[in-house]
Amino acid sequence: MNTPASGNLFPEFSRGTIAPGQVRIWWQGQLSYAVRGATGGVLIDPFLIPMTRRLVPPPFAVEDVARVDVILVTHEHSDHLDVDFLVDALDRFADLRVLLPAPIRPLLADRTRHAARVTGVQPGEVHQVGGMRIHPTPAQHGIKVSDAYTFGRELSGGLVRYVGYLIDFGGITVFDAGDTLVNEELFASLRRLSLPIDVALLPINGRDYFREQINMVGNMDPREAAAFAAQIGAGLVIPGHYDMFTDNVGFPGHFVEVVDRLHRDLHVAILSRFRTFDYAVSRG
Repeated sequence: MNTPASGNLFPEFSRGTIAPGQVRIWWQGQLSYAVRGATGGVLIDPFLIPMTRRLVPPPFAVEDVARVDVILVTHEHSDHLDVDFLVDALDRFADLRVLLPAPIRPLLADRTRHAARVTGVQPGEVHQVGGMRIHPTPAQHGIKVSDAYTFGRELSGGLVRYVGYLIDFGGITVFDAGDTLVNEELFASLRRLSLPIDVALLPINGRDYFREQINMVGNMDPREAAAFAAQIGAGLVIPGHYDMFTDNVGFPGHFVEVVDRLHRDLHVAILSRFRTFDYAVSRG
């Protein structure tokens, strides 16, 4: 069982009620988030593996989890797919569901007695969990640099291996892009959904020659993330994936500077890991 060093905010995350048109967001480091709206709660890419390389300690233990209906996993890298935690969580919470890309479903389903609550997903589908509608979207990434940057179809019998999620809480939406580059297939997927994007959770750590030399697959950088957020009309942008490992940090200040210079119509929130953030939609 994973034991956190500090930082459990589930009591704060779960208190009270959330009004329609509002969400409560707890950033847990990297691209791990807990998000709660009026119609349910999700965990995205929870990462509790106590690696020595971590700069951010595990923020909670499995027994702390509260007000979460579904866990969303974007891909199989260990800082996104924490199988031991997911097995523990499925054992402990009888109504909990897990959604993850269909090609990697066996990585969890073969380890748990509760495989019926583990759902493999693909872009273009809609998954109803309680009062939430969850739309998987394609992400362009890779397991290793040698197979990046693709959607993983060549590794997965034609199925998309890396995803993001657009979550409709009824009156407010949150889009987690997952680990991805900016690409036309993602734009097309969001256009087909034709939903406003009230909050966008985007990676900003980028990629470069030196990191790729140590087999580190990257993501959009601050300039790309800002332009992408502007193109999709995001109401609020929250950058992430910049804080967990010394060899893969990003620069949120650079992201803010790009927005200030080139996309001043965007709203940006740089979140603390030590308090939750409540946001109410304003679409004008």
